[in-house]
Amino acid sequence: KEGQEDDLLRWIAGAGAFSVMKKSRLMCWGGAYGANMPYTRSDPDFLEAHLVSEVMSEQEVVLTDRAERILADEPQRTREFIRWAETKGLKINYCDTMCTQDSVNRQVALYLAARDRLLELEEENIRGVSIKCHFELSTTNWGCTACMLPAFLPFPVGPDGSQRVVPVACEGDLNGLVSLLILHAVNPDVPPLFGDFVEYKKDYVLLRNCGSSSVYWAGASDDPAVSFPRTSFLSNIHGKTGAA
Repeated sequence: KEGQEDDLLRWIAGAGAFSVMKKSRLMCWGGAYGANMPYTRSDPDFLEAHLVSEVMSEQEVVLTDRAERILADEPQRTREFIRWAETKGLKINYCDTMCTQDSVNRQVALYLAARDRLLELEEENIRGVSIKCHFELSTTNWGCTACMLPAFLPFPVGPDGSQRVVPVACEGDLNGLVSLLILHAVNPDVPPLFGDFVEYKKDYVLLRNCGSSSVYWAGASDDPAVSFPRTSFLSNIHGKTGAA
């Protein structure tokens, strides 16, 4: 009817987003749910029946082994990424305990390993991932937090140019990941923001998270020269080593 065009457009956007969702797979690296975080417990069967095609799972070793090979055989890849990010204005606040040169290199290598693995799985239509960090990555086995994944996988630019935006949640939080997937399916031009919603006011919105969200939101821009100067790597308060 006349005057209801906006409602029709919103319905079309929602129907299209649902169609995208139903064809999508999710990847949980490390499985679900995170240690001491039962509120992230989800029901994969329900999600597969109603919202997504399949929930897949691989252990973190798929990424950590590949990251170790990058550090040993292709260390220039981590150096190039850090040099590119700093050239665009990103600030790394190194320290002697958490945000060390070694831990930042490990975090970058893990991120690059995740990108490489997703390229291998490109035909699987994986549109969102979760990384279970505590405690297998952050403390016991890898010894470094995985905050680079939720920061840079959902960002459309890398050192080599344009790249696919991949929504990321932490700690096997499938409900949170599906929420991100919905947001991205409805508005694919904007990387979705990951965080636990806490408070909304007229002049600010409070979201909390243990490590990071898409760096897009530092400047609300997919231009690194805009968002990176408002982004810092700081010593994490979680895990054995790592930056948030």
